[in-house]
Amino acid sequence: AVQRGNPVQNSAPVASTSRDAGNISQSSSSVPRVNVREPDLLKESVDYASFVHWQETFENYRKLTRLDKKERSEQISFFWTLCTPEFLAKVQHVMDIKLDTTQTLDEVLEVISEFLKESRNLALSRYNMVTKKKEPGQSFDEWWVSLKQLALEAGFYDMKVEDWFITLILC
Repeated sequence: AVQRGNPVQNSAPVASTSRDAGNISQSSSSVPRVNVREPDLLKESVDYASFVHWQETFENYRKLTRLDKKERSEQISFFWTLCTPEFLAKVQHVMDIKLDTTQTLDEVLEVISEFLKESRNLALSRYNMVTKKKEPGQSFDEWWVSLKQLALEAGFYDMKVEDWFITLILC
């Protein structure tokens, strides 16, 4: 079943999109069909760490639906459907990417990623990471995942010794 925004039409019936969870069902030709859930919409409030996670989901979607085999303009148009109007306005007016851009989808994603990365408040992100405590009732796994997300937002994996000293002074 093909639903809104499915960039794969009239190709081998391996993947179809659905807002439901990814289910595998048998079609009449005995070829398994995978219902591929579209990535969540990108909202104006997305931060760098959330965008990195969203991109991982999008890359899986892109592979399963063969979006990368489509024309550049179709790929870009489909990407715009995954953005809220507020995020689109930010992309157009703050990041200066026009809806009719001649950039590839990968180039657009890179511009957005770099913009969000540069927009981070590293001092605040690092403070939040270093002071993150496990909450009562929170499982270790939940705490660990939230700490890893904070580490990504804080640029932990790129920190140098000087950055650590500054962070520890601020905390």
